[in-house]
Amino acid sequence: MTLRIQPLGLVLFVVACVAGYLVYQHTRLGSARQGDMVGAIGCSAAVLAMLVLLVGGGHEG
Repeated sequence: MTLRIQPLGLVLFVVACVAGYLVYQHTRLGSARQGDMVGAIGCSAAVLAMLVLLVGGGHEG
C-alpha cells in the first residue's frame, strides 16, 4: 500500500519536525542535561497545526 503525500504537506511536516528537534535540543542545554520530549512533540504539533491553518494545506479545488 502506497501513501501519497502532497509536496506542500511534506514541507509542512518537515518544518514541524525541525521545530520540534530544535526545541528538544534547546531544552538539553539546562542543568538536567535531559531534553523535554513532551514539550518538543507539543511544539511540533502546534507548529504543524498553525502552518496548516495559515497555508490552507488540504483545501484543493
